[in-house]
Amino acid sequence: MLEKKKTNRTQFTGFLKKAEMKVRRVLADMARHFFSKLGVDKIFKSDPRLFFHSDYYLCHNARRLEHLASLRIPVAGLSVLEVGAGIGDHSHYFIDRGCTITITDARPENVSYLRKRYPRCKVCILDLENPVKIEGALLI
Repeated sequence: MLEKKKTNRTQFTGFLKKAEMKVRRVLADMARHFFSKLGVDKIFKSDPRLFFHSDYYLCHNARRLEHLASLRIPVAGLSVLEVGAGIGDHSHYFIDRGCTITITDARPENVSYLRKRYPRCKVCILDLENPVKIEGALLI
């Protein structure tokens, strides 16, 4: 009787493991499909705009900028360090208010795009996991 219970338990455990693997595969497929609909799968392409200008991102970004403007923070004329700018969709907020802005991102492809998009602004690579001093920055 004890042998039969062990066999049943082993079979059931094997069944659960197989079921778990199937569920994981289905969830992974669902996640891939979901993210491809959002445009997230395109991040691996060479042009960063393909990710940052997906429909989801543009809508989300518009809400962020509306919220930032609603706060009425007096930033006009200030110096701004934008960390993790992506392709600079928030940079306009500060530029339009007369700020002196240093735009940074960790990804070289984004920085390359930022330099083309904002030729009059200082644009630097800044990886906070491996930080380096930004030229002209004061260390306190």
